[in-house]
Parts: sequence; structure tokens; C-alpha cells
Amino acid sequence: MLILFKIVIAISWIAVVFCLLLPVILLRLRVPPQKRSTQDLKAYQLYLLVPMHIEATIAQDALAHFLQRNIDTDFQYNIHWVVIEDGSTDLTEDQLRPFDKRYPNLAVIYRKFQAATGKGMALNAGLDYLRHKVPSTQWSKTIVGVLDADGQIASTALLKVLKTFAADAKLDMLQTAVAMTNTKRWLALVQDFEFQVFNTLLQNLRGHLKNVAGSGNGQFFRLSSLPTKFAWGQTLLEDFEISTKLLLQAKKTAYAYDLKVYQEATVSWQAYLRQRTRWVIGGLQCLHQFRKGLGQNQALRFGAKVEMFAFMLAAYTTIGLALTNIVALGLQVYLLVSYGRLSLILVAVLCLGLIMNSMLAYIYRVMAQASVAQAILIVVTLPFYAVLTLPIAISGLLGYVQHHHNWDKTDHGIL
Repeated sequence: MLILFKIVIAISWIAVVFCLLLPVILLRLRVPPQKRSTQDLKAYQLYLLVPMHIEATIAQDALAHFLQRNIDTDFQYNIHWVVIEDGSTDLTEDQLRPFDKRYPNLAVIYRKFQAATGKGMALNAGLDYLRHKVPSTQWSKTIVGVLDADGQIASTALLKVLKTFAADAKLDMLQTAVAMTNTKRWLALVQDFEFQVFNTLLQNLRGHLKNVAGSGNGQFFRLSSLPTKFAWGQTLLEDFEISTKLLLQAKKTAYAYDLKVYQEATVSWQAYLRQRTRWVIGGLQCLHQFRKGLGQNQALRFGAKVEMFAFMLAAYTTIGLALTNIVALGLQVYLLVSYGRLSLILVAVLCLGLIMNSMLAYIYRVMAQASVAQAILIVVTLPFYAVLTLPIAISGLLGYVQHHHNWDKTDHGIL
């Protein structure tokens, strides 16, 4: 039994040290910025697909902001919004009607049949609209973006997206960075930290492995690169699903860390846990859908496959590591109470964790122009935020096993 305990402790410490050192490793794996063309972009068109389901609180403001941001740009009519009104049961449709057919670069699609079946199906409806609107000869120079209803991106960033695709004819998908607009509350602040630091580090790793994945808001695709039918499926992680489909077909994906899409963070615990549970279920659905094809694929590198499997298996590894750490922590407490000894390894790991959190908080302060108080708050509370991954993993795993696969959207405009 003693040997078993030692093995558990060893595994726990190895996992903890690995998790603490991983950010340092990822910081050394910076990907060069994307090249951007200086040629004339008049031949390029950008269509932003924006699904809206029960978004009456923000629909009108979202469209008004889009028109205002693009009113004086040189490419005003090269940038379009295609809003998919997805069978809302509130006043979303009434909010959209005043904008419909009034502006040449804004269109609204009203879904009445088979609506409200998930974000993927709404995006497919928007894609079908584009394929009928844009001549097939122009598909290679037509860029399709995906934004949530609360997404905000500057017109200058959209122009850089077009320049990135123009500079690389082989580029099929570009994922931008994501940041939060509302960071006054702690829960929103740590989400902003998660997206701006951890997600960027992960995407940098994927950039080296050649498997950059879709990650929420701010995905852009070359229209000619997307599947002709049912590009998006019905998993609850439609962003990772579509990028995986492209990667399995040897398509090129990239990450633009210097371009940001801003969105609302969830500010209530109920909404936060519901959103993250949906992501866990979606990852497990992707694992079921792609495990065979991913394992047999010859185009992807071995390291890329390992990272993708690890991402989809996160629920299992989170639960396993959490249980291992709980046992190890219990043994450390037992040694302290029974023999008055505090493990030097424990002290070293705690110090290492404090140093690591401080470094990451400093990086966040630079990237997000956060205050000193916000950076200190992150350093102190980041371990608590990490603990939240365990109930989320358990909730997601139970939801997947019990087939709770309905799209449970995040509410917007409740700040």
C-alpha cells in the first residue's frame, strides 16, 4: 500500500510541475506574425455570419455599431454582415426588421423551419445564402467570418484579415485572438486572462504543430475551402469541429494573435458553468466523431494528433489529475499533522506556482493594459479558478453520458 501511495504522490507532483512549467515552454514557442499583402484588395469580399437567437437585448445595437464602424472605411462595401435570425421567440426579429434591405452590406436571413437547432445549423444556412449570392469564380477571394451576436471587431482588423488571406493563397482558416469587454467583475476578469494569455499560448503551440483550431469568436474562412454541404455539424463545439474537418483534409489554418475580437464574458456562476459544461460535452462529441479519422490521418503531425486528442479528452484527464492531487494533498496533510513535517517538494511547488502566476499576470497586464490591482487579483485567485475545472469536467461528462446535447446558448446583454 505504501508503494501505491508513493506512486500516486509521484504522479501528482510530476503533473503539477508539468502544468507549472508548460507556460514557460509555450512562451518560448512564439509564432511569427502573419504576413499581410500590400496589393489592391478590391477583388476581395468579407462576409460576417452572425447567428442571432433570442438576442433582442443587443440585436439593434450590434447592427448599429457595425454600420457606424464601417461607414468611413475605404472598404465599406467589401465588408458585409449576414445576420441569421434563428427562430427567436422574443423580439429579436422586430429589432432586425428596420435594418433589413436598407443597407447594401447588411442582410438578414429569417429561419422559420428547423430553426433553433444549434449554432452550426444556423451557420450552414448563412453559408448556403452566400453560395447562391457569390459566383463560384469569386469563392477563392471571398472570406467568410463567424461572429457571435456580442462580438466586436474593428474595421482595421477586418482589413488586416483580408490582407492576410491575400498574402497566402493556401490559407484556408484564420483564427483571431479573443478578449472580453467587461472585466470589472472577478469572473469576467479571469475569463479575459484565460483567453488573452492561456488561449494565445495554446494557439502558439498549435501554430508550431500546424493544427491551429477554431476558438469561439473571430474565425475566418476562405469560401472555396469550406465543405459544400453541412460544413458545420451539430456538436456543441462547432468551432473546434469545423477546424478539425479542415485539418483532416490537409487544409491550412493559422492564428493571428495581433487581431482581437471582443465579446461579453459570462458574469453569473450559472451562465459560466452552463457555458463551460457545453464546451466539455462538445469536446467529447468531437472525440466520438473524429477519433478514428484523426488516428488514421496521414496529413497531420504526430504532435498535432496528440494535442488534439488531449484537448478532446480534457474532461477525463481533469478528473483523473484532480483525484490524484487530492490523494497527494491528503498525504501531505497527514505527514504534517502526524510528524510535523512539511514536504520540501510541496514548498518548492508552491513557490514555483507563485512565480509562474506572477509572470503570467504580468504578461496579461502588458497584453490587456490591465491595472496593477487586477494583476495582483489574478495572482492570488488563479488557483481557485483552476479548481473550477473539476466540477465543470464532471458536469460535462455526466451531460454527455446522459445525452444532454441540446444547444444551451449563452445569454448576452445582461451586464
